[in-house]
Amino acid sequence: MLPTSHAPPNNPSTPPSPSKIRTYVHTPTEAKVVLPFELSPSNSNYSLFNTNGEILLGDAPPSRTRRPWFTYVVSAIQVVTLFIPLCTCQIAPIMINPMLGPYPTILDDWGAKNTWKMVVLSQWSRLYTPIFLHSGILHLAGNLMIQLDACQRYEREWGLPIYAGIYLGSGIGGCLFSALVKPGKLGVGGSGAIMGVLGARIGEGLVKYYDVGGGIDDLETNIVSLAFVLLMSFVPFVDWPAHVGGAVVGFVMGSIRFANSTLFGRYGCKAFSTVAGIFLFLAVDFMFGALFFVDLGPYEYLADTCQYLKDAFENTGQR
Repeated sequence: MLPTSHAPPNNPSTPPSPSKIRTYVHTPTEAKVVLPFELSPSNSNYSLFNTNGEILLGDAPPSRTRRPWFTYVVSAIQVVTLFIPLCTCQIAPIMINPMLGPYPTILDDWGAKNTWKMVVLSQWSRLYTPIFLHSGILHLAGNLMIQLDACQRYEREWGLPIYAGIYLGSGIGGCLFSALVKPGKLGVGGSGAIMGVLGARIGEGLVKYYDVGGGIDDLETNIVSLAFVLLMSFVPFVDWPAHVGGAVVGFVMGSIRFANSTLFGRYGCKAFSTVAGIFLFLAVDFMFGALFFVDLGPYEYLADTCQYLKDAFENTGQR
């Protein structure tokens, strides 16, 4: 069935405003399925495409980002920051690091999350350096599988500024939450940032669903990816609070961003965006302030990671 429009454009030579026209396609097999579309000028003609950017009629709209350069660069940095320590130092015994990676002392030297050093020594760079570190080859491979598949597609769709902001913001939020929840453990991994991107995608889908009645096509894929990353949360030096914190921060950031660029601008989307923004600001402010009230006395061993390694694995006979 051909698409039908609720309201024709006032001037055929002027592209209709998405806020004044709503176009539907009813599929023959599922009469209740209603898909929203918008019109866009392309070479003085109109292109019909759905809100996921899939071309239905006319010329395809240009992609926001031709190449996902941010994903490529971050992935390359993550590979380098793992293999340089592996080449200059030895791989830790599997009983110490089952992810086939370096000793925790090396990870700490490279900037792993270390709450004691963050607060006492003011090494706040450890809020973002763990994003580029991984505990081992298996940890890195698992993250790159998702990052070079789903994440690079979202960067192409959203554009570099939006994607980079969500990726880095989620990674930092995850590290901050981890530093507060598990102050006595080292932590590394870009998983929190990846979880944030997947959470932002779910937030985008929910906003679109409320606004136009569709837009969560890859929800199942995101759920599977989130579950896979969560399985990586309980191995040594990979902390689940970073995953959970990153997913929550990413979901809120994605909801805020896409609620402000909805097709029909429903009032509820704007209100949700405002409430979510206030919540995120207060939550981050609370977590950052709470770090200064954490009793770090029991975790003074983090000042010397050699002692930390000895205490953590004294039963293995390894140093």
